[in-house]
Amino acid sequence: IIHAPNEDFKQLNDNAVVSTSPTVANIWSDCYSKIYHASLIIEALQNSSGLTPSTRDRLLGEAKFIRAFCQFYLVNLFGDVPYVNSTDYRINTIAGRTDAPDVYAGIIQDLTDAQPLLDEVYINGDKGRVNKSAVVAFLARVYLFLGDWPNAESSATQVISNGLYDLSDIQDVFLKNSSEAIWQLIPANSQTNNYTNEGNLYFRTNSISLRTEFAETSFEPGDLRRQSWVGLDPNNSRYFTDKYGEQAGTGTGAEYSMVIRLAEVYLIRAEARAMQNNLTGPNGASADVSAMRARAGLTDITANSQGAILSAIEQERKVELFNEWGHRWFDLVRYARARPALSPLKPEWDDTDTLLPIPESEMLINPNLKPQNPGY
Repeated sequence: IIHAPNEDFKQLNDNAVVSTSPTVANIWSDCYSKIYHASLIIEALQNSSGLTPSTRDRLLGEAKFIRAFCQFYLVNLFGDVPYVNSTDYRINTIAGRTDAPDVYAGIIQDLTDAQPLLDEVYINGDKGRVNKSAVVAFLARVYLFLGDWPNAESSATQVISNGLYDLSDIQDVFLKNSSEAIWQLIPANSQTNNYTNEGNLYFRTNSISLRTEFAETSFEPGDLRRQSWVGLDPNNSRYFTDKYGEQAGTGTGAEYSMVIRLAEVYLIRAEARAMQNNLTGPNGASADVSAMRARAGLTDITANSQGAILSAIEQERKVELFNEWGHRWFDLVRYARARPALSPLKPEWDDTDTLLPIPESEMLINPNLKPQNPGY
């Protein structure tokens, strides 16, 4: 819940966003700016002869990953969007909307190109830059969203079985370079601003809180995630996300922003296995769910039907990944749960709210972006 007088934030909170929203415009422009810069780097590297092959390959792989990462969020937030991989502004400024399957094809191409260019070594041992496992883990997420269950399972297994990561103690998950972290973001100006955006945004006295019903009814008794990752403000009036503990003014640099972690990869594999009806046993979906629950101090699941196991996976994603990179929102959309989950809570809810509007400022510049998403 957003508790703020800012009208733009209120629109997001109520799912009543308009096409002139500054936040929506910033999401669009920031993503396309990063895509453009990634394409510039790719183009320069492909024409470079002044770097060692290993350095050139690593930088090329990183740039292709970033381009794919940004395109993934654009297509999931806005639907059909321009797929841009050119550095020619004359092409980019008039690019029309690309069908979502073709955007995904470009994402997969960049990720499969990036995979052999990167190795597993983190630069200076710091997980703030992607390695091969980050690419493969993200590829597993892409395949999951596409319903490509065999490739989602295969990619997830590649990461889980490589021995580089393990499920951290609940209290240590969001520390920088934790054993669970596959890719994290280093705080900007980390020498002076030693706290994450999440730590500052979700701080107990800030303007964003968890819904009371989520904090009080979503977790099973004894769930360590409830004990460690959900806090109550000093006035006992609001629940807040306590995954990050460092805020402005008190940060020590002990935390990085988590983007991809092993828990998500386990849940990807569990869902992919369940959708292929591989349900129980040591290599079944239930084993992956139980591994997650064991870390949270809970017993193994007893479900043994496909429907029951898929419900258990959805529940685990809800209580494991909340307030992390939109996972819960995207799950509600892809599971077709957005309407039953949100319409009772938000009077202005409409089924077209599952996509954001194309920013009006962009449509004025580029008429090829029309038509606008339905409902706006």
